[in-house]
Amino acid sequence: MDPIIRGVLEQSLDSQLTEESLQINFNLYKSFKDENLIDSIESAMISQIYTKLVLFYFMMEKGNEISVKDDMELVQMFFSRSQIIKTRIREVCNL
Repeated sequence: MDPIIRGVLEQSLDSQLTEESLQINFNLYKSFKDENLIDSIESAMISQIYTKLVLFYFMMEKGNEISVKDDMELVQMFFSRSQIIKTRIREVCNL
């Protein structure tokens, strides 16, 4: 993966972990939980963060073929930060 793209993706991930962004998402998913639409607020939030990251990556690479290597690097980037993501969600949302 191009280092510039990786840097932009890292920044995108960081922007999703701000207190404001997490609170907005928590409120949305709490209402889903209250209506029995989801089982876990935390899982829904983690899934949303990953999905946004992947969509952003695909938009940046629009028109270019995405290699399996780059795809795996994206997954690895997310997994390497997964504990930080989970901890941040729990801290901000008191889960």
